[in-house]
Amino acid sequence: MGVEVHPLRRSGVIMMFWDTAGQEKLSGLTSGYYIDADAAIYVYDNTVGESRANLGHWAADVAQVCGVIPSVVVRNKCDLVDQTEGGVDNEMRVSCRTGEGVVELLGAVLGLLL
Repeated sequence: MGVEVHPLRRSGVIMMFWDTAGQEKLSGLTSGYYIDADAAIYVYDNTVGESRANLGHWAADVAQVCGVIPSVVVRNKCDLVDQTEGGVDNEMRVSCRTGEGVVELLGAVLGLLL
């Protein structure tokens, strides 16, 4: 189906990461993933200009299920050539390939929850 689940347990908080890779074919299923979510991480691909355009759709989907919850916007693949103009206010930059910024991202999300 193309969904990966990544559980992480830190400081008494269980963090579940649902990665659908922005697949629109899963849009009917994704709302079930964020039931009872306390925070959201919106990750867009730094190398694909239209990826950032999906942020509003993703945030609206989460808000429909969860209401207003703390969130973090993440620009992934910051180690590669930047194909997006500008950015989003207060976004975090990571490279999942090199690990750059990932620990800081998890710490920021944990800080939102504690």
